[in-house]
Amino acid sequence: MYRLLRELHLYVGLFFSPFLSIYAISAVLFNHLWAPPPAEEQAKTVRIALETLPPDGESLAQARALMRQLHLSGEVEWIHRRGDRWTNIRVVRPHESLMIEVDAQNQEAIVRTIPEGARRVLLFYHRMPGPHLVKVRRNWFVVRAWGWIADATVYAILLMTTTGLLLWWLLKAERTAGLLALGLGVLTFGGLVIALLG
Repeated sequence: MYRLLRELHLYVGLFFSPFLSIYAISAVLFNHLWAPPPAEEQAKTVRIALETLPPDGESLAQARALMRQLHLSGEVEWIHRRGDRWTNIRVVRPHESLMIEVDAQNQEAIVRTIPEGARRVLLFYHRMPGPHLVKVRRNWFVVRAWGWIADATVYAILLMTTTGLLLWWLLKAERTAGLLALGLGVLTFGGLVIALLG
């Protein structure tokens, strides 16, 4: 039992360590606002003539059809429509964000590309796929896959916590020190909860 728990704890932890590192580093960036703003001064804008306008239908499906025609990929973050003109179709991917505007009258797309730095890439992975605009979220397969990994990482943390507690309990020599560490953790957590509720 001890050997099985030890190996499960060890190898699950090793497998998920890269993902935990991304979340840990990006959480520090979020908390301390160390991520620079988007590099607007490096943005590039191009106008592309459209062969055909996407057919009428649901907005996300139209945006996807437009992106296929423009040979673009990424997560559609939001879509705003205004009359016969689409404005602010925002597409994000780790290394850049895109603002796409479709002029139906002139049958052209205006694509503005804004590069993202390494720190903003980490923030992208931390917040994707977030709860904002739930009906639109996870429309790019990369973000869907990342969402599954994010869920699996949470389950792995719960598994490692459980196996860690069991391993500690099976090692009788470590019970006193373990009780002290566990007690300090519980007291710290309780103090924070009381402070937040007070």
